Amino acid sequence: MRISTAVVVLATFLSGALLCLIAAGYMATAVEDSSETVVREALDQRGLDWAQVESDGLRVVLTGSAPDEAQRFQATSAAGEVVDSARVIDKMQTTPPEAVAPPRFSVEILRNQSGISVNGLVPVSEDREELIERLTEIAAPAPVADLMATADHPIPEGWEQALEFTATALSLLPRSKISVDAEQIAITAIANSPEEKAELEAKLRRAAPRGLRVTLDIAAPRPVITPFTLRYRIGEDGGQFDACSADTEEARDRILAAAEAAGGTAGEACTLG
Repeated sequence: MRISTAVVVLATFLSGALLCLIAAGYMATAVEDSSETVVREALDQRGLDWAQVESDGLRVVLTGSAPDEAQRFQATSAAGEVVDSARVIDKMQTTPPEAVAPPRFSVEILRNQSGISVNGLVPVSEDREELIERLTEIAAPAPVADLMATADHPIPEGWEQALEFTATALSLLPRSKISVDAEQIAITAIANSPEEKAELEAKLRRAAPRGLRVTLDIAAPRPVITPFTLRYRIGEDGGQFDACSADTEEARDRILAAAEAAGGTAGEACTLG
């Protein structure tokens, strides 16, 4: 039985088509592997190891998370230098930037006989005019120097209470330096006497808002003694001071220890000046 000519032609055509299909598949795979390899090498040479490469036919797909837009652009450019840029598909993402921490709002206020100066960073929503008006009332008739800067961030919790306490402290302390933020306040001041120092410390601690850390450093000047005098008398009942003064606590303690050793009464006073 003779095979029809048409059948032979059809079989030849189908065999050729199948061979072409197989060859095309191999060629496509080779092109994909070659494209992926050269792009990967180009990225590695530029230190862009975060980028991933995947070939899809003639397309070269870039994926991964770029640290920033600049490196994302570098990856796209590097791939476009070794294959046709029209074949490069950018599916990369950019790592979102970390949230910027809010600034630390703080104020430093100095008060003396020349007036008040206030310096620092405050929220833009702070009622600055009201603060300066209150400081002006405290300093009057001396002036107030406003050197504050502002930042557009929310007012932190505790800020208003801290400023209110600061104004109260300034009204009590004509010679002072106050550093304040939303969590703590440091006060350095001078009192006229040890008694006034104790009274001021008590008032300030009572007025301090709950949760606000308050550090007080209030100095009281010692009395002026001139000249320094030491008179110690020993009688039938023992020794006692007629006059005693010292310039340091160490010197005072040595004097009192010597007096007690000589038969004096324990607990004698010796003025520091």
